[in-house]
Amino acid sequence: MIPILLTIFVSFSTGCSQNKPEGTSSTTWVANGMDNKVSTVNEDQFILVQKHIGKEYENNFEEFKKIMDAKQVHKVKEILNELKWEYAKRDTLQPPDYQFIFQPKDPKIKVQAILHRIWITPDKDRLVIGRGENQYAFQLSKEQSATLFEILTGDKLVK
Repeated sequence: MIPILLTIFVSFSTGCSQNKPEGTSSTTWVANGMDNKVSTVNEDQFILVQKHIGKEYENNFEEFKKIMDAKQVHKVKEILNELKWEYAKRDTLQPPDYQFIFQPKDPKIKVQAILHRIWITPDKDRLVIGRGENQYAFQLSKEQSATLFEILTGDKLVK
């Protein structure tokens, strides 16, 4: 009786240890927005960027750009992983200047995307990034800000 129970317990615990979709590695699952850290593995993803339109206090966005280049997608992920993320509540009425999500190129793959929001600082030389509901990166370097902004918008940050 005990050997049977032990066998059932071992089978059950090993069978439930990997709770992820069939055919995905843990890095793919993370990259698909199911974890706070973005994978830097080169997956088949693109970035969908939206730009704020309308009045300052309105939360209206339009599709601005799709970044399909794998090297650029990888660079954005790399920068995001370098950042120090803090939990905070942002008490601002100003919507972000831009927002973006990572999406799989294969439309059959359904994922829960994490929204990244970008505010340009008043000096227009750095970015503040929000991720999800309450995570923020306030300390982007000028170099990180410039690189990220150029990839996401195609423009230079400081004009």
